[in-house]
Amino acid sequence: MLRRFCLVLAAVFFFTSPCWAEPVLKIGYVKSPGYFTQNENGDYAGAIYENIEKSLAYTGYSVSYREIAPEDAERALLDGEIDVFAGLMVRREYGTETLEPIGWFIAPTTVYLARPYSGGLTEGRTRVGYYAPVYSLMLDFLRDHPDDAERSILEEFEFVPYDDMELLHRDYRSGAIGGYITSSFMFDDTAPVERILFPSNVFMMVKRGRTDVKETVSAGMRQALLINSGFRSESLHFENGVPLVLSREEREYLREHPVIVVASSGNQPPLTYFEGDEVKGIIRDIMDIAEADLGVRFDLKKVRNNAKMMEMLADGDIDVAAHFNANYNRAGEYNANLTDAYLEYEYVPVMRRYGEMPDSPRVACPRKHFFIQNYVERHFPADKILWCGTFSECFKAVSRGDADLLFAKSISVRQELAEYNDLFTTGHGVATTRMAMAVGANEDPRLLSILNKEFAHIGDAKIQQIVDKYMSRVAEAKSWKTYVYENPLGILGAVLAAAAVAIGVLAYIGRIRKKNALKLFATAYKNPFTGTHTMGWVEKFTPSLIRKRYKDELLAGNLFLMNLSVYRFDLLRAAYDQKVLFDGIRKLIEQMRAQHEWILYDGISSELSHMFLVCRKPDGMAPREAAERLLADAAEIAGDNVDIRVGYRAGLCDIPAEIPVDMTAMMTNAAVARNEATQHGEIIGVYDEELQNRRVLEKKIEDLMGKALENEEFEVWLQPKYDIRTHKVIGAESLVRWQSPELGFLMPYRFIALFEKNGFIIPFDYYMLEHVCQLQRKFLAEGRKIVPIAVNLSGLHMREAGFVERMREIKEASGLPDGAVELELTETAFIDYDTKEESTSATAIVAALREMGYAIAMDDFCTGYSSIAMLQRLPMDIMKIDRSMLLASEKSARGQQILKNVVNFGTSLDMLVLCEGIETEEQEKLLLDNGCTYGQGFLFSRPMHNEKFVGFIEEHNCA
Repeated sequence: MLRRFCLVLAAVFFFTSPCWAEPVLKIGYVKSPGYFTQNENGDYAGAIYENIEKSLAYTGYSVSYREIAPEDAERALLDGEIDVFAGLMVRREYGTETLEPIGWFIAPTTVYLARPYSGGLTEGRTRVGYYAPVYSLMLDFLRDHPDDAERSILEEFEFVPYDDMELLHRDYRSGAIGGYITSSFMFDDTAPVERILFPSNVFMMVKRGRTDVKETVSAGMRQALLINSGFRSESLHFENGVPLVLSREEREYLREHPVIVVASSGNQPPLTYFEGDEVKGIIRDIMDIAEADLGVRFDLKKVRNNAKMMEMLADGDIDVAAHFNANYNRAGEYNANLTDAYLEYEYVPVMRRYGEMPDSPRVACPRKHFFIQNYVERHFPADKILWCGTFSECFKAVSRGDADLLFAKSISVRQELAEYNDLFTTGHGVATTRMAMAVGANEDPRLLSILNKEFAHIGDAKIQQIVDKYMSRVAEAKSWKTYVYENPLGILGAVLAAAAVAIGVLAYIGRIRKKNALKLFATAYKNPFTGTHTMGWVEKFTPSLIRKRYKDELLAGNLFLMNLSVYRFDLLRAAYDQKVLFDGIRKLIEQMRAQHEWILYDGISSELSHMFLVCRKPDGMAPREAAERLLADAAEIAGDNVDIRVGYRAGLCDIPAEIPVDMTAMMTNAAVARNEATQHGEIIGVYDEELQNRRVLEKKIEDLMGKALENEEFEVWLQPKYDIRTHKVIGAESLVRWQSPELGFLMPYRFIALFEKNGFIIPFDYYMLEHVCQLQRKFLAEGRKIVPIAVNLSGLHMREAGFVERMREIKEASGLPDGAVELELTETAFIDYDTKEESTSATAIVAALREMGYAIAMDDFCTGYSSIAMLQRLPMDIMKIDRSMLLASEKSARGQQILKNVVNFGTSLDMLVLCEGIETEEQEKLLLDNGCTYGQGFLFSRPMHNEKFVGFIEEHNCA
């Protein structure tokens, strides 16, 4: 046993040595709510995920995750696709001839019933659904090896497997099943807890014989179980602390490191604040206790902000970052390990004491803050966010009226409010944040272990005492200031008079607060300009109204939802007096209700540009026909002196015949239909099966795109560029084809636009660039003459941090001669889409790329509004004339003259001028007659796989 422990310990220190690359552990998991999930941002969550991260922090492994179906787990382990499979839930320890388990933790499992033993009955037994990927093995063991209590469970319930959680919950709500199995980690308040069935175990599995993985991971799990207060569950805390027991190796670390450098960011009293260069506050007090317990000094340094603190941690300038959001996904971005969370607090809203809260308030926020990114930016539009340098500046902005609202930490808000008597908070938390300390992943793992043991030793109660101490100081300071501010007459008068005044003032403030609270509630559901309902009202209240008043129509499938959007509403607001416009919209809504009795409910957005209408299908009229008639009737807004013409875009979706109505999903579907119609130049869009299938395909693409990039499923195809006069190859443009095992062969139009929308285009572009560089290096190694190959780059790179440095690294690593790779950029890459102004850094970016040795081409020339002006600021090497210019020149002499002038303009700037989309010999002649000698198109060659390109070049000797 001792030898095995020494082996594991040696492995830990070997892998964490800076002389060796950190090994990667490939972990497969079953997607299951509460246990292991991944959201749309790629962030992982769940009890199994957090326990894995806590355990592996002590092993020296870094981790990559991959979703695996349970039935594929054994094959993936045996084939080496994954090293460990996590999330196998069984009744007792599970193993096979080829697999063996690593550790487990308890997960109490319960049955939730909609109503005790009613509904979903089969032969007197209650039908209970369960999520098969998670619970199948557990129930198999229950059936094969039941004890007396478990045998009665099998007789009492009929267990029904589901592969789809949404279908399970839908059947539960409809009464098709009487309950469903879930665990404490998946509890979601959907149904009341009826009874506890039995405990179950969650295992990680490895291939038999992988002792290297099993021993090291097991040691990490044991270490985490011994140290981490929250290893089993985040609800488990040591309120009064536990004994501090350090190992010999940990004591040796403290002797070798008498000073541990810790950084604390920002001026955030009472969490942390500065008096000169000295750091004060809650964190400092916790560090003082740790110094006394551990016999070392914590050198607590101040830095400007969190970003600077994490930069210092990555550079090794500090050992520990004192406060970091306890989120392992974010920690991974900074190559850091996290301690247990040692402090928890909420973010609460702060607003002005008097005045009305607008329907769409402006929020003051500091930049580069985890809570802001994960809450505010998701819930408030970008134009409603006022960026400030610090939280203190946010308070000033709200007090001045520059913003309506801010969100602050519950532990510090009272101190800030002590300086602002015109501000108040409801105290209602909108999000809870747990705070941990971050230790660099390359740091000695003993430091992480020591800090976790120390936090468990200090205990929650002592930390809460520290927090309460600072909170009470704030309360004492604020009470006097508030009294002076609110009761100036009471100070000058007698004690009784002062008391009377104080009571009166407090009562008045109470009434004002109550009134403001009612106004806040009202403004959430009433538009202040028209007095009509808001879209939030439609989402929140119409499902219950439909159930009460229109249940028959709903179940008959006669209800639908319409999303109306005023086309170019920004121009209407700019062109007409606001009062006239708002009054006209209010009258228009009243007119719509009066003319079309099939409109049941309506709600309008805060800026009046969007509406949602809950409608009943008119007799003899399809929803599209009803929408067409409504748009025709609402084409004018009546003003005092002028009628305002209005255009619309509309989206329609049927409301399914089910209770309850998921209005949020219906609103999303209608909006998607409207957006699809707008993108295709249509007036009305309908959310139908085709659109649903397209969205399903997009979802599948998004689920598979990361794996496709990793497995190199994207193939580089090349389309030659040529000299029109000699028909010799002068270069090529790289294009992509996706050979997907799951989706088949996909052309780029199926996925490139989606990549642009979801941001995946950034890593995809780097993939294409690196593969083109590999091709060029291969051609050179084979002794072939190479021609320049162009790679398309998205405009999103222009706003990407570190873009220029990444491009420099790729160029230097390639070892290719200058000009071997071209970068094709559209002019929109250098345009700010909101302001339509040239990016200030565009000139510097283009200059830097050219200096590195990339040739720069402006793609799709003449499709924008400022191409010539852009060339004056952004010198390019190549001009690619868009096919639309070629087609226009075929139709008129005027078009030919424009084409000729464009070619002459590019040539005068010493640019290689090339026209794309050539499909006929007549087009070639037209280009030559107008001075363009280089081209690209199907007439010369269609795109081909890169392996065929070499032969094509040899056939058409390159120029």
